Amino acid sequence: MNQRESEYLLSVALEIGKSMLSAGAEIWRVEDSIRRICKTYSIDNVEIYALTTLIIATIKTKEGYHSTQSVRIEKVSNNLGKLESLNELSRYICKNAPNIKDIEYMTKKAVSSVNSGYYSCVGYILSSLSFAIFFGGSFLDGILAGVIGGIVFFMEKYCNLNGSNNLIYTMILSFITGCFGIILVKFGLGQNVDKIMIGNIMLFIPTLALVNGVKDIFYRDIIAGLYRIIESVLIALSVALGFGLSLVVFGIFHI
Repeated sequence: MNQRESEYLLSVALEIGKSMLSAGAEIWRVEDSIRRICKTYSIDNVEIYALTTLIIATIKTKEGYHSTQSVRIEKVSNNLGKLESLNELSRYICKNAPNIKDIEYMTKKAVSSVNSGYYSCVGYILSSLSFAIFFGGSFLDGILAGVIGGIVFFMEKYCNLNGSNNLIYTMILSFITGCFGIILVKFGLGQNVDKIMIGNIMLFIPTLALVNGVKDIFYRDIIAGLYRIIESVLIALSVALGFGLSLVVFGIFHI
């Protein structure tokens, strides 16, 4: 493998790792996948350092070529379907060692094939509805929480604020969601604004990110784990602040 081929291999391996991390993968999984892909093409000397915002990798081929590259992760979400598709792709590459030039196309295909579309909207609706009823709300409260959950889905999908600071974006979205619930109850369409809010709050709680942070710490990725835990706590505070402000604005809660 010459210099150009080794650099290209590293770039496509990092792209797979970036896509996995963006989909919510653990740090150890990302590092292990990149390392296994490189070793499949007879590159045994692989050094990788990954965080939730950055991946840096260095390889050394048997011919003595060195290559160091890095990728920046702008946004991390939780997309288990996309993550499973990328895991499957990694296993296929390690087992079959396809042509290096085909890996980039295979990666794009794996990512684009997971397009839940509006099926995710059903998940938002059912989650909000179920939690509102589970925590003591009436069936009508559950229906209203489900409707607001659908609105949240479309706001997240089409709102331009999604490219802004995640904490500010979450707070604004939580505030708007809380206002919807209060307004519907004030118009007599619902009975318990607190139960409706609880159903919608569950859409924002970063549980998976918090669990992954704890797992990263157990796998000795201390910095990445602490980053995820702190980010999860800050997001939870943003959610609380957003819903709390909606209660203050409508005079339901006084500071």
